[in-house]
Amino acid sequence: WGLLCIAASVIGYFLIPQVFGAEFIGSSVPFWILISSSVVGIPVFFGYAAVTHSSLSTYIAAIASIFSAVVNVAFNIVLIPRFGIEGCAWATVLAYFVSTIVFGALLRKRVKIPISWVFVAIIPNTVGAIIFSFYGNVYFAALAGVIHTIMLGLYKWRSVEESLNIVRRLAKI
Repeated sequence: WGLLCIAASVIGYFLIPQVFGAEFIGSSVPFWILISSSVVGIPVFFGYAAVTHSSLSTYIAAIASIFSAVVNVAFNIVLIPRFGIEGCAWATVLAYFVSTIVFGALLRKRVKIPISWVFVAIIPNTVGAIIFSFYGNVYFAALAGVIHTIMLGLYKWRSVEESLNIVRRLAKI
């Protein structure tokens, strides 16, 4: 997912000014940052939220939302005056990160869900977003994200291989 989001961010960098006009080139940085929030939130979107419902632990979503909202407002107050729309986007990423941590921690306590390497998986896209945010170089940011993805894939190769085998088996069905 992170690699697809890096590709979408790069495509957005070129497509946004083409579709909306050259004056919108500045929106490509917050666009990449906000795409990172979907990478950070993917464990909740595709797993943790469903587990809270199936285990009758819906209160976890409420707690995560409260923590996430507090972080979002606090970091908007801190970051927007200095960084503008980019600060707002980073506050959103931090809010999603806090939400994912709260979901993971409370689910681990409630239903003993294992904490896998989903938190490490957010690193490649986040590194790319940080680099793009600070330097504005889409090529360097994308390269850094791809390199981090490759390094993470090699580091967690056994898990990646197991996932690919599951997908292969499902494709035969």
